[in-house]
Amino acid sequence: APYLLTIPLLVALVGVFTILNQLAIRDQRYRTIASRNFLQQSTTALGQASFGAVGWGTPGLIFGMALGQTAGISALIRNERTRRSIALDSFRPSKLRLQARRYIRFPLVLTPAAFLNNLGQYSPVLLLGFYYGADAAGWIGLTQRVLGIPAAVIGLAVAETPSATMVRA
Repeated sequence: APYLLTIPLLVALVGVFTILNQLAIRDQRYRTIASRNFLQQSTTALGQASFGAVGWGTPGLIFGMALGQTAGISALIRNERTRRSIALDSFRPSKLRLQARRYIRFPLVLTPAAFLNNLGQYSPVLLLGFYYGADAAGWIGLTQRVLGIPAAVIGLAVAETPSATMVRA
């Protein structure tokens, strides 16, 4: 219960990150995406390990994730092309309404798909936490992140590359 207040912060960070990441894909900035992958994953793992080492437990896992998302956002927003893409003068309500009507099916299809994907990814950690406690879940989650950094860096970069041609189409 005391950590429920962190959910809006994490959702906002993930939302901003997703938007900036999609802009980077659209602009075909794959080098930026690859460096962001490494920075984000390593910052999350290092942050969670550091917070765990000083005895923060569950808050350390939450703040480590927030730290990783912030690092990913900062890596994407440092680029000049990103700053130009998110300039407020380029947004017009009429364009936003047109795009919302045009792409209404994307959130209807992708939201359940993303939910199932995350459920499959995080359910082992949640089940271990339920049956064996927060310490076991924390260690498993940390191990997954540390061992997953190389795979995440390469896998996300490869997975996002074809998306750029679909976004422009």
